[in-house]
Amino acid sequence: MTIEFQCPRCRVLIQVADDAQGQKGYCPQCQGKVRVPAIAPSSDSTNSSAVGSTSFAPTAMAIEFRCPRCTATMHAPATAAGQKGNCPQCGAKVRVPAPAIHPTRGAPPPMGGEATADSSADLPDVQFQLKVSELTAKQLARRGRGSILPLIVPTLFVLVFAGVAAYLLRSFGDGLSGNLNGMQIEDTELETVPLDPTHVGKSKTLAKCLRDSEAIVGTGPMSLRFKGSNGVMYVQPLVTEDSAFVQVNLSRLPAVKEFAEKHQAAMEAARAAELKQAAPQFLQAMQKRCNSFDKNDKLLFPYRNTIGVASLVRGFGYHLQATAEGEGYPCISESENIVYFALPKGVQKFVIIGRDVPGGEKFPGKITVTVTKPAPVPVRTKKKR
Repeated sequence: MTIEFQCPRCRVLIQVADDAQGQKGYCPQCQGKVRVPAIAPSSDSTNSSAVGSTSFAPTAMAIEFRCPRCTATMHAPATAAGQKGNCPQCGAKVRVPAPAIHPTRGAPPPMGGEATADSSADLPDVQFQLKVSELTAKQLARRGRGSILPLIVPTLFVLVFAGVAAYLLRSFGDGLSGNLNGMQIEDTELETVPLDPTHVGKSKTLAKCLRDSEAIVGTGPMSLRFKGSNGVMYVQPLVTEDSAFVQVNLSRLPAVKEFAEKHQAAMEAARAAELKQAAPQFLQAMQKRCNSFDKNDKLLFPYRNTIGVASLVRGFGYHLQATAEGEGYPCISESENIVYFALPKGVQKFVIIGRDVPGGEKFPGKITVTVTKPAPVPVRTKKKR
């Protein structure tokens, strides 16, 4: 028969033999000095001060120890001393220590109920019951919350700082993003460019058809005019009452110029590849349009970018687009570090970003452009004499 009682200091459950009632010993959990309560009053009892001290000898479930990984307090029978098992709290493999005996005389020895993580195979695996008491589990939960909380605050601070640093580096540190002014061009026509003869070829028949009936490809501010002259087909950005041409000088962002020079070869190859791939279907659509009675321009709409825009710009310009009012508008002309866009009239601000082109190098920057109009030229008047 055993006596179960709680340590008045740490409230851990202690089990001792019934013949230890009334005697004193050390709590195996906190090393506090405790007295074993009596089961019932007895006439043979003596003054507790005259009773010698005793140690809490292990009985059934008398070995109490902590998991070396999660520090959960566990109980195991005395017969499991030196054997191995799994911690029910974290699953770690532990070895049950030998029971600790603490005499009352002298200073209490260090607590011997610490389990050790097992990495050897000299002892066979034995199945035994490891039990975490309810009280110990609550204490462990409180201890866990107290130990994790100091780590959460600095961890969150580091994550927030890293996120802010990454955002600033991506937005400003690489030099590919920033703010520029764009100049609106009034009453002008952009350059007329011949379609690439290498891929589109020369067709006097189609050129003559376009000379007799020009094709307008696109709607709204971003439209192109296809026309023919002297056996050559040409393309030109079309000025409409709904469009406004805006030029942006990218040389004010040196990193953008360096990016364009570094990736120009790959971007130019991607532009030429798209034009070459679309050329046969474009010529078929052109022939079909020429043979039609009403000269349906919509047959050429799918080739506005792959044929028209690809003939107007080079590699870097082909990989840029302006976004305004939720729509994207490709670059329609470029000269050195100056790029041009056809945008809806009245747009005051837009953003230049990269355009996805198969096999190309997408521009990773984000340039916010504020549109300004050219200053009016003052009119000189003659003074009256």
